Formats: sequence, structure tokens, C-alpha cells
Amino acid sequence: GSQSLGTRRPGPAPRRDQLSAIAVCSGKGSPGATFVAANLAAALSRANEETVLLDLDPAGGDLCCYLGLDPRRGLYPLLRMEGTISGTARLLTEAEERSGFHVLSGLPESSDLASTGVLAEALGAASASGRIVVADLGRIFETNAPIAATCDLVLLVVRADLVSVLGAERALRQL
Repeated sequence: GSQSLGTRRPGPAPRRDQLSAIAVCSGKGSPGATFVAANLAAALSRANEETVLLDLDPAGGDLCCYLGLDPRRGLYPLLRMEGTISGTARLLTEAEERSGFHVLSGLPESSDLASTGVLAEALGAASASGRIVVADLGRIFETNAPIAATCDLVLLVVRADLVSVLGAERALRQL
């Protein structure tokens, strides 16, 4: 039967060996998804989980600014110079360590480089490292919705206002 959200009981939490990728996203800009993603990666690291925080926001991400990352490293410079992600080892050479976890900055702004294929390739390469990947997807668009769908867990961050709730509803339809 159908249950309201208030009475639904959550299923069992995934076992560690089943959890490899967590998408953090929103339906409306700036509800705090990057803040949640960065703190989730830090919490996983404190729990002794090897973690990679990956900025996959196709509209341009903020992790570089939030965490004081080198803008000459990360996904954007890699794609600009090489045009592709040639595997896990190459992707991880672009990562920087912060608070016990690895971080890969993304695109500084919306770019043609942020195709669904490239974002999927980045997530796949990071996941192949054997670490838990926390992917900051930003606002859900048709470009990144398929990426969220491949993750083991999707966290949809919503502000407590009507516009954000309506944006979340739109995002859920795309997922």
C-alpha cells in the first residue's frame, strides 16, 4: 500500500562493500549541496573511509573556492589539456588532499566539456579507485541526472522554502 513520507520506514543501510558512489544534488541553485558534500566527505574520512570528493556540477562548481584548491588542478584543466579522462590513476593525480580525503575540483563555469559522457567517465574513474566517491552534482539538469541515477545513494538537498521544494520536485522527476 501507499504510505506518506512521514510513516515510511527506511530500508537497511547499504553495507560498506555496496556503497561506492553518493550523489549530492539539488533542484534549485544554492541550497547548500556543496556544503553537504564537503562535510559528508570529511565525515566519511573521519570514520576511516577512503573518500574522494568529486565536483561534477555541469553549471560550474564551488569546491575549488570552498576548500582553497589550486585552480590549475582538477577536472577542468585535465579536460582542457587532454580532452578525456584516461583512467583512475590519471584522474587521481589531479586530486588534492583536504582533511584526510581527496578532492577533485570541477569546472569553473558552465562548459561544453561537461557532457553526460565526460561526467560519467569521471565518476567511473573515481569509483574504480575503490574509495567512496561523494559527487557534488549541483542542480539537477538533463546533463547530470543520468549520473545521479548510477550512484548508490542520492541526497537531494532542499532549503525550507516553497521555491526550493518545487525545484526538488522537478529534480525528482528527472531522477
